[in-house]
Amino acid sequence: MIKKSIAKLVGLKKDEFDLLVKSGQIQLQSARLIPSHKTGDEMALTSIFMSTLRLVKEFRDNLFKSIKLSRAGKVYFYTEACFPDINKCRIDGLVIVVTKGIIADAAFLK
Repeated sequence: MIKKSIAKLVGLKKDEFDLLVKSGQIQLQSARLIPSHKTGDEMALTSIFMSTLRLVKEFRDNLFKSIKLSRAGKVYFYTEACFPDINKCRIDGLVIVVTKGIIADAAFLK
């Protein structure tokens, strides 16, 4: 398999993003309302917060409006995002907005 380097997320096709996740070039977990981590742990709280954004439209719309994140399209919420080829640091949360199969906007939560 040929490795594709990650230059930027915005503009990347969602299918290509999924292939990067599958190949391990992007490591992340889907946000869950009931996380598998220890209760009260930072990772568990981030997962709960991200799931709340996904489930409560009014909360999501207000937050997205205040940080000027696009609200048009399908939104995906992830926790524990890591890009090992770029940097070993772990990002607490990743939000991507997909419009017409292409990542139109992205936000990192730290």
